[in-house]
Amino acid sequence: MKKFTLLLLPLALIACGEPNTDTTKEPATPSVETATPAAEQATINEPSKDENQLISPQEPTKEDKELVYNFCYALQATAECDNLSMRLDTESKVQEKVQASDIRSSDSAFGDTCTQGIADAVKDKNVCAVAWEKYGCAGSVTPRLLQESPFGNKNAILCEF
Repeated sequence: MKKFTLLLLPLALIACGEPNTDTTKEPATPSVETATPAAEQATINEPSKDENQLISPQEPTKEDKELVYNFCYALQATAECDNLSMRLDTESKVQEKVQASDIRSSDSAFGDTCTQGIADAVKDKNVCAVAWEKYGCAGSVTPRLLQESPFGNKNAILCEF
């Protein structure tokens, strides 16, 4: 057993390498596989034109703001009206349409617009009827944001935005 232990020590030193105490040698250069030319590295770090468009969103249009306002009003209506619901994929479809990742966030270009939609829905005494008339399956403003709640209603009117 002792001989075996003695054999392992030299093998471990060979495998791990000994520390280099010679200070006259220059550091080893990276292999060809890991080296990246400076010009190529610079182009890797620069965002493309398409990435710039996603990074710095353009100013929201009036139509985009109206859609977000309507969505947020309708969303608040679903919280106040047992007979109304919204499909889970509606928000992502609205976000895709307005090219924004989080329309309800206060940091979003649409944050104030969404907050106003929610506040107006809270103030509206007839929020359920108004929301269904404007944003229901056959709505007059932005149709198909809302549908009738299928819970407890076998004949609910369902639709997809």
